[in-house]
Amino acid sequence: MIAGAICKSILNAYYNGTEIVIHQGGSSSAKTHDILNALVILALREKDLVISITGASLPGLRKDAIRILESILKEEGIYEPTKHNKTNLTYEINSSIIEVFSAYDDKMSRHGKRHILYCNEVNLFELGVFKQMHRRTKRLSIVDYNPSAAFWVHDTYVGNEGVEFYISTIDNNPIINEDSERGEDLRKLRKKLDAEKEIDLEAYNVYRLGMTGNVNGLIFKHVKYVPNFPECKKVSYGLDFGYSNDPTVLTKCGVYQGEWYGKELCYETGMSDDDIIRALETSGVRKSDVIIADGSDPRLIAKIKSKGYNIRAAKKGQDSVKYGISALGKYKMNLTVDSVNAKKEQQNYKWKEKDGVSLNEPIDKYNHFWDSCRYANEYLLDGSISGVRRSSGSTAA
Repeated sequence: MIAGAICKSILNAYYNGTEIVIHQGGSSSAKTHDILNALVILALREKDLVISITGASLPGLRKDAIRILESILKEEGIYEPTKHNKTNLTYEINSSIIEVFSAYDDKMSRHGKRHILYCNEVNLFELGVFKQMHRRTKRLSIVDYNPSAAFWVHDTYVGNEGVEFYISTIDNNPIINEDSERGEDLRKLRKKLDAEKEIDLEAYNVYRLGMTGNVNGLIFKHVKYVPNFPECKKVSYGLDFGYSNDPTVLTKCGVYQGEWYGKELCYETGMSDDDIIRALETSGVRKSDVIIADGSDPRLIAKIKSKGYNIRAAKKGQDSVKYGISALGKYKMNLTVDSVNAKKEQQNYKWKEKDGVSLNEPIDKYNHFWDSCRYANEYLLDGSISGVRRSSGSTAA
């Protein structure tokens, strides 16, 4: 096991009686991997520990923290299938237990007790949820996040007594100096991050240097995160197609008591036609439900329609993106807390700027979820988007 600087900081904090350790990290700083290394070491060293690993949603944890934890246990030769309860998501190591659960599982977060708490991507949590779990933690709480924007951890905890605050970058990744394929890939990524300095200084500061991002220019500033999608009378689905690099995004949208609600159902790269159709099935989309899709692939739309789904292409027209943003911005906006990728986009989707002045044109990044919402809203918002001005030959999406 390679114990990097982040791992060592956790071990030191545990034995020094620190209350909270905050790890703010840039891209590929290995903070999640290194924190999990430390938790495994503590489980091996100490007796009868209860260690809780939590995130905003179980799907997000399965893709990242759970997968990394299992790989660490297997690489170290200490993974025993009989001690892994895949139903309850618990791992027994010696006499200690590592448990994994969603921060929005009330039974676990409000009533469970533990010695060590690890909140992965805590910027996706509400402050009250973290406080509930931290109060029920005996020894050490650990949080990590990517610093795209300041949030409650900066106002409430950074600088307090008993709190340690660290910033990590790709340079802290212990693999980057390895003479291996993984090490070479990280060195290539570091060069790309370095190149951002001349292209997008804010992105360079956040993802290369791990500095807290500037929220100026956010398109959707005021979004509330709620536990559940309400029973809306009118619902529609948006589908934005991605390919090898960009994600395919499926979104459920509705209006309830005059407020707009959105829920991320699928956010995956490299999906085949059959994968997308399967995602519609597993997400509970009925054949009668209205689906508005990215019009760039009529062949795929026709294939989905042949399976019985009520799908059509989104309208395109002059300024349709800005019109869609404007129509959505008229509502009080709510996203479900398990819409993890949507929240990342919300914290990064901005207006273009030149010399510090907004150009009233959105950047063409961090917009896959929001594009799917615009499509869904053509039907949902009573034509407020579908009536955009049109120009001959326009291909704006």
